[in-house]
Amino acid sequence: MKNLTRIIISSVAGFAVCALFIILGWLPVSFQHAGSAQSKPNAHQAQEASEPSPLYWVAPMDPNFRRDEPGLSPMGMDLVPFYASANDSSEKGVVLLTPEVTNNISVGIEHVQFKPWQSHIESFGTFEYDEERIHHLHSRVSGWIDKLYVNAQGEKVSKGQPLYSFYSPELANAQEELMLSIKTKEPQLIYAARAKLAALGVPLQTIADIVKAGKVQKNITYYAEHDGVVKKLMVRHGFYVKPESNIMSIAPLDSIWLMAEVFESQLRFIQLNASVVISTDAYPGTKIMGTVDYIYPSLKMPSRTAKVRIRVNNKTLKLKPNMFAEVTFTQTDKHNSVIVPLTTVIRTGKSDRVVLVKDSGSYQSIAVSLGRSDNKFVEITSGLKEGDCIVSSAQFLIDSESSIGREFSRMNAQTMKETPVIYNTDSIQSKAIQVTPSSHSSHHGH
Repeated sequence: MKNLTRIIISSVAGFAVCALFIILGWLPVSFQHAGSAQSKPNAHQAQEASEPSPLYWVAPMDPNFRRDEPGLSPMGMDLVPFYASANDSSEKGVVLLTPEVTNNISVGIEHVQFKPWQSHIESFGTFEYDEERIHHLHSRVSGWIDKLYVNAQGEKVSKGQPLYSFYSPELANAQEELMLSIKTKEPQLIYAARAKLAALGVPLQTIADIVKAGKVQKNITYYAEHDGVVKKLMVRHGFYVKPESNIMSIAPLDSIWLMAEVFESQLRFIQLNASVVISTDAYPGTKIMGTVDYIYPSLKMPSRTAKVRIRVNNKTLKLKPNMFAEVTFTQTDKHNSVIVPLTTVIRTGKSDRVVLVKDSGSYQSIAVSLGRSDNKFVEITSGLKEGDCIVSSAQFLIDSESSIGREFSRMNAQTMKETPVIYNTDSIQSKAIQVTPSSHSSHHGH
């Protein structure tokens, strides 16, 4: 009986010891699990603490609808969070674009030009005779047109060509005096008689022929002194003319005038002896060069335009009086100016701006002052300097963001890979926002 009791006590003690070892063996594991379970929430909390907080929540289809907490948009879509970019610039009005966004909105870059300004003024005019070279023929004595060698106005004449024969009793008497002076053999009398005939308009060659022939010529023939055309013909065969009568006018065409008109505001760009380019409908594609010869001192009313005379070489005789022509005046400054394409300037009525390229992917809309301009370029008097670069396309989009203090920094490369770009067609601006994976497949839009 005692042995049985001892065996039972020993068995119970063994079981107790085994149970104690088992319990002691599980305690480290339990503590390890407990410590691990406690460390996991701490790591999760640290991870959550490291994640950035959204600045606000925005509607996927309307970037102007913003809320401070998650919710639904007016269209029933989940609002998506918008996070601040680590690349946000502290400078006011700066817009940040990644290369992907720059390519997507087709941003064009233009270097400002630093060179002398060229003023181009386009005008029109008509060709006229060179009035300084028109030869008007008058008789210095009264008489009759015995023979006329030209028959109509506009007829071409050559230098030395006979124009008309003229009979005058006064010229006949002067020739008689020359014959008498020759017979006296007095040099002074001969010289005086020859001078009298020259003063009456007898050509010197004709006087020499009279002396050589030794007799009076009934009719005196007059010759053309230069090439040209008959601008006016006021006589016919047998006409009686007086000294005040205009027999005819001869105008050369190897040099011709172009009378152009410019506005008074353009006069400061017109310089004497400046070269101009002329084109006519009669010879399309042909550029004719001319020189500013004279700027008339008064304006033409009521158009308030000034006449500018241009001398044109017309050796080929292609240009005709009264022919219409277009003329371009060009003036080049002696100093350099900042010049940009006219299309790069944003005009608002109150100010003029351009989008300046600050750094790679960094842009800012700045105010500029404009100077002279034409149909292609404009001069910048302040706001830009040599070496600057400006945006030549998509500048209106960037300017709208810069002007209202919004930035495109949210258009980062990762966002562009995971997020569609949503355009607000009402304001003609493109906005890129971060979209959660759950809404990525259903919120694509352009």
